[in-house]
Parts: sequence; C-alpha cells; structure tokens
Amino acid sequence: MKPTKKTRMPVDKLIPAHFEVFPIWEYVSDEEGVEGMDETWVRPVCSKAIPSDGYSQSVSATFTTSKGGQYLGFMTISPACSTKKRLDHNGGVLFHKEMRCDMIDLNGPAIDFMKKECVKDLERALNLPEEEIYPLGFVLNALIEGESSPRKGVLEARRKSKAKKR
Repeated sequence: MKPTKKTRMPVDKLIPAHFEVFPIWEYVSDEEGVEGMDETWVRPVCSKAIPSDGYSQSVSATFTTSKGGQYLGFMTISPACSTKKRLDHNGGVLFHKEMRCDMIDLNGPAIDFMKKECVKDLERALNLPEEEIYPLGFVLNALIEGESSPRKGVLEARRKSKAKKR
C-alpha cells in the first residue's frame, strides 16, 4: 500500500517504496500516547527539504561501496546538531533485495559486538568482504533547508588496532 501523509509505522518497517513517495520521515514523539504506538513509530515529512531544526530524521540516501556498488537506504540525521562540516548522524539502513542492514559508525561509541554484527550482516547481504564495502560513502537524497547541495559522508572501516611494541 502506498504511504500517505497519514501513514504511521515502526521505523523498522520502512522499505524503499516508502522513501520513493516521502524521502524524509520523522519520529512521532508527539503521538506516543496513541494506542499501539511507541517511540519507534515514524511518519512522513510532507516536504522535499529536510528541516534544518530537525532531530532524528530518517532521510533517503544512496550508498556507494569502495568498489562502486550503489544501494538505496536511509541515514538517521539531526540537522539541528550538525555543522557545515559535520553531519550529525546515528548511522542508517542499507536495503538490498529483501534485506535491510543496519549501519553504525564502526569507529564510533557503539559496542564492539554490535559493530561486528553490523559488518557480518552487510557482508552477507551484499556477498562482499568488508574491504570491498568500506569505506562506504553516502549521499542524502534530499537537501537540508537552506543548503544548495546534498550532504555527503563516509562510514569508515574499523581502525586496525596497533600491536604494542615491546
């Protein structure tokens, strides 16, 4: 069923078709008291531009692997916490076939087992080794209000730990 501006659903139910109609989705924190809904529910933003004062916006994005493969997905961004040089984000989701792969910053504060699971899921879904995926570039498929070009970024590979010298 095609989404409308009245569509509400858990964020983990979003699929590529939802982003074709509405490239931007937001959490419905002002509707949390509604029966059956919780803090994971989102609604479409009826705008072509990402609100510059927004938090936790799920925005359509195109991901490019280190070997040039392109995939649709979304990034969860907070323009209100971003600067011109740094886009504040919580990672995102990459869609491939019937799979959705959660992506987090492998050099960020996430717990190591979460990082390993994220990489394993992505390797399995794309049928590629980590070194052919990362660095994984992304470009938002919508503009942040007031900006003239789409934001880009890179999810880096894990840093290799250096062996201690004796």
